[in-house]
This record gives sequence, structure tokens and C-alpha cells, in this order.
Amino acid sequence: AIPKGLETVLNRMALYPHQAWTSAELAGLAGMSVARFYRGFRQVTGSAPIDWLRRERINLAKRRLLESADSIKAVADQAGYNSPYFFSRDFKRHTGQSPSDYRRQEQGVRPIR
Repeated sequence: AIPKGLETVLNRMALYPHQAWTSAELAGLAGMSVARFYRGFRQVTGSAPIDWLRRERINLAKRRLLESADSIKAVADQAGYNSPYFFSRDFKRHTGQSPSDYRRQEQGVRPIR
């Protein structure tokens, strides 16, 4: 069972992954100190809050890349990244592909090289 405070945080982060969350905000939402929040979050999810949030952001970006024709910069903004460079770097780290290559492969288009 997930403690109520952590459940609230997980739900809020999942609903608003594009928001620039701070540790203090998340701990406050959970009704915990920052240190207790980090320990509890890791126990519940198996990862640090920022790592969990990055996965949520990448999952959002994957959906946006497939469901829209938005530019990579626009998708990066929608997913909460201030920089397309950092977005592309994180995306490739999590998926093994650049955002453009992911979009082309998932849509069945051969990459242009």
C-alpha cells in the first residue's frame, strides 16, 4: 500500500509532468520533510523522484511524437524540457533513439541518412 501523501505526489507528477517540480514542493504535497519524502519515494517506486519524473516526461513525449506533427522543440516544451538538446539527450538515453528516429520508426517511415 502506498502512503496517501506519496500517492498524491505520484498522481500529481503523472498529471503534470511538464511542471518544474522542486523537492520542497513535492515533499510539501506529501506532508513530509524532504529527506523523509526521498526515502519514502524510493521505497515505493524504486527510483529517485527526478528519475521517475524523467520517465513520465519521456512517455509523454513518445505519445506526442506519435499523435502529433509538432516539432521536436514543441514536444520538448510540452514534456517539460527547456532545451531541445537536453530533451533529445534524455530521450536517446531512455529509448536508444533520437526523437526524430523514434517518430519515423514508429510511424513506419524509413530513416533518411
